[in-house]
Amino acid sequence: MPDATRAGPPSFAALATRLLPSVVSVIDLDAGSAMVGHEAGRAPKTTAGEAPGASLGAGFVVDERGHVVTNRHVLGPAARIRVQLADGRELGARLVGHDAQTDLAVLRVEGGGEKLPALALGDSDRLLVGDWVLAVGSPFGLGHSLSAGIVSAKGRRDLLEPAVGYWNFIQTDAAINPGNSGGPLVDLDGRVVGISTAMRSDAHGIAFAIPVNTLKAVLPSLIEKGRVARSWIGIFIDPVTEEVAAKQGLPKARGAVVSRLVEGGPAERADLREGDVITAFDGRNLDGPDDLPWLVSTVAVGRTVGMRIWRDGTERELKVKTTEKPADAP
Repeated sequence: MPDATRAGPPSFAALATRLLPSVVSVIDLDAGSAMVGHEAGRAPKTTAGEAPGASLGAGFVVDERGHVVTNRHVLGPAARIRVQLADGRELGARLVGHDAQTDLAVLRVEGGGEKLPALALGDSDRLLVGDWVLAVGSPFGLGHSLSAGIVSAKGRRDLLEPAVGYWNFIQTDAAINPGNSGGPLVDLDGRVVGISTAMRSDAHGIAFAIPVNTLKAVLPSLIEKGRVARSWIGIFIDPVTEEVAAKQGLPKARGAVVSRLVEGGPAERADLREGDVITAFDGRNLDGPDDLPWLVSTVAVGRTVGMRIWRDGTERELKVKTTEKPADAP
């Protein structure tokens, strides 16, 4: 008879029972047999599936209205979508909103006549390297599969090519394969801390998830408007070199140096100048230039925001009023 007091690895059985009813397999009826996933370091990769209408990815329910989050790259440009529940039922779904720069999309399940259980969203900023996490998805069409691992690293950037987007990945050794895309990465309390998105096909135990705080910043806009209205101040930036830091009298090289201003843009009107070093924006200190685009983009459009800069060896405070980012802005 097994010894119930024997020490050993944790069992995730109770947690799996809670999670699975909230996770769906996403089926694009127009996509044939392709299963789509992101491969770190390369453009989105397509892997052959088993049959037309096979699961292309995963998603999870975020509210009682039946909104489901998944990855944008899971869906075709004019997808006819169905989702499969853990009990095998399939329901129709429609695309509510999507955002290429975060690779996130929101569906709404139609029909079924019932409220699907939603997963709680956690706080990815509080996630620690070494924390246990579980990934749920449909790897290679194997719906509602669960894998476990730890957080291997945080803040991984520039993993996808082309490097267009607001990337700030959680790295995990929980198994993520084609078909896991869009599924939840959860902590041991069952809260979503990330969205499984990419993997390294040439390695084992190296996979990546979008932090849930990225989702929380864009989810209301995706549901209400179908898109993300991003704020913008009209600047181009570069890293702060040791030479620039010494010239500006900065204690260390950090922040972002303004390399160019958009003529007539919000930053120019706020008297920001080329060569200024931005060290804080909206009360948040900047470690490097990658921090600034995300902070700017998530400020409400039309809001006046403070920023701290260094110019000619002197620290200064400026105020800038954001506008909506033009569609053709890089």
